[in-house]
Amino acid sequence: MAQSKSWFYKSFWLTKGKVAFLEIIGEFDEQGLLEFNRYLRDTYLDTGYPPVHCIIDTAGFSGFPRNFRTLKDCTAISATHPNMGYVVLIGYENAMLGFLATSLSQLLGDKFKLVQSLQEARALLKHVDDRLTEDIA
Repeated sequence: MAQSKSWFYKSFWLTKGKVAFLEIIGEFDEQGLLEFNRYLRDTYLDTGYPPVHCIIDTAGFSGFPRNFRTLKDCTAISATHPNMGYVVLIGYENAMLGFLATSLSQLLGDKFKLVQSLQEARALLKHVDDRLTEDIA
């Protein structure tokens, strides 16, 4: 588990080297977003087998960025990584999700999806990547 000033994240491989699961809990701050994206890059994108897909659960996350440019710059650290596959966000109830979704969809195009559950995220990734079998943890 890693931590910034006002939020922390838990993470693990759902499928070793192919699908990372990250859960963010806490209140948004820009420094935390920067640290999170560096962590995602260093821990998963740099070490996985491309494409590396990421399921990010934001249901326990609150607040939102005030500056679109900062949001885009912070998320570009991971979103533009050559190993990045799909990014699937869980957490529709989160107020900042719409804002984050706009930024990520600009960087990732059709490789960015919003879903309501982990089961839906798993099903989506199995559909788009034939390397993934029925046993996504």
